[in-house]
Amino acid sequence: IVFKNVNFGYQDGTEILHDFSVRIPGGKMTAVVGDNGSGKSTIMKLMQGFYQPDSGEIRVGENLIGETKLQDVHKRFGYVLQSNPLLSGTIRDNILYGTDRPVSEEKLRKAAEEARADSFVESLPNGYDTMLGEAGNRLSGGQRQRLAIARTLIMQPDYLILDEAGASLDHDTYMKIYHGIRQKMKGHTVVFIAHDMREIAEADYLIVMHHGRLEACGTHEELQKTSRTYQEYLQSQKVS
Repeated sequence: IVFKNVNFGYQDGTEILHDFSVRIPGGKMTAVVGDNGSGKSTIMKLMQGFYQPDSGEIRVGENLIGETKLQDVHKRFGYVLQSNPLLSGTIRDNILYGTDRPVSEEKLRKAAEEARADSFVESLPNGYDTMLGEAGNRLSGGQRQRLAIARTLIMQPDYLILDEAGASLDHDTYMKIYHGIRQKMKGHTVVFIAHDMREIAEADYLIVMHHGRLEACGTHEELQKTSRTYQEYLQSQKVS
């Protein structure tokens, strides 16, 4: 995924990205780091075509986003947000929502296992056929999040975007999911936003944002030497 001289601002006049250029390596796990308002989530939306840049270009593989049908772009991406809407149907309906091919019971249960959702689902009287309330309100925030992750993993996307996907989960649970995602998506491109530096430090590649600009990019070891912002984040959470 390549951003080249991208500028972007919202209609209210708020400028977000300024001459932003970066190459996100294919087949790797990349973390995007920066303060609130630095442009992290905007980058995630731009690469999926939800917004178009004011200037510059974005390419996913060989395809220029501005010249690709939005539907074709979305088919290649899985996207997990900090909070994800669920349907009012069954757990099975929610995990399978968005799939465009038949899914076996084995694969359904495997996705739930990878998202650490299998134990709580199987403890319910009707298991995967349990009816959820409106927007899944019968479940806790962490349970809803695990179903959203399972739903994304079962789609087997080419690109996976995780935008604070572990925010409603305890650290140990999410790190188990995180390591499972690394294994399942091996060879695919994963881009994520997180605030836990223990998670970020494990990424293959890191991008540091500062006021809508690229401050630095590289490996954890490289950024420990070259990025003051990254150094400050590590020190604040006492991560080496």
